[in-house]
Amino acid sequence: MHQGASVSESGLPEIIEFYNSTKGGVDMFDQMCSTYSCNRKTQRWPLCVFYGIINSSCLNAYVILRHNMTTVGAHVQPREMFLLSLGEAMMTPWIEKRLVMQNLPRLIRENIADQLGKNVPETSTTLQGEGAKRRCHLCPRSKDRKSKIQCSESNLKKLEAVKASYLKRALQVSRTTQTRLVYLLMDTDFFVRELMTSNGLQPTPAYDAHVRDREEKAADVDQEFLQTPAMNTEEWKKPNFELRHVFTRTAAHGFHHRICAKRGYHSASEQCICTLCRHSCSQYHILTCQARTNTLTFYAKEDNF
Repeated sequence: MHQGASVSESGLPEIIEFYNSTKGGVDMFDQMCSTYSCNRKTQRWPLCVFYGIINSSCLNAYVILRHNMTTVGAHVQPREMFLLSLGEAMMTPWIEKRLVMQNLPRLIRENIADQLGKNVPETSTTLQGEGAKRRCHLCPRSKDRKSKIQCSESNLKKLEAVKASYLKRALQVSRTTQTRLVYLLMDTDFFVRELMTSNGLQPTPAYDAHVRDREEKAADVDQEFLQTPAMNTEEWKKPNFELRHVFTRTAAHGFHHRICAKRGYHSASEQCICTLCRHSCSQYHILTCQARTNTLTFYAKEDNF
């Protein structure tokens, strides 16, 4: 195409005539993008590219909407209204998240609630004391620090996670390992209950609810977990024991993801099939699989998979 020196009826070269007949679409696209543009002044070129992607995506979405609505004979809303509704739809999920943030100033949350047509949710992460302020249980009595804010179950969970995170690093297991299993492996009590006992603090409703929840979860443990080598020997607890991670990871997940036909970390189910023996694969099937020829140390090495 355009290989020869042909001239059109208008006297212009054929290539120029072709360009003039097709350049209108690009110019129209740029004009429509500039009419409702999200561009902002910036010295970062990746942002310029991002702004261009947003402008193009919004215009393309409106073109598709207009085509679909015209096809079915429905009313097509103006582009300005479409962009407003599109922006609100994209912002709403993030605005709703900010609405429930307790550390956000109440004035901002009230403005968000007005925009969403909702009420400002009451503070749920703390329990407000009734009447006058009370002295803090943790601060020295000589400082006489007082507050209306008491402990809450959500804050106790965050406090509990401090000890659990430390123990998981020491046991060389994943951060996603269930805390109840970590406590059973270490044969240790809940962190919150240890703090309560050592400091002689009085229990609160939030504390009782938290401890009750931890005890229920500790009781709901797979019985096969109690039969793992880590739960029946103390050898792996010796200082600088090289194979500690093999014992602890076997107890944490039983290397189920290594032998199950379904790849990736997941809890065992009735649909799980062992790739070694082709039989049903429970969470700790690797300990009893007759077709297994490799040691547990082999399955603990990432380089082997």
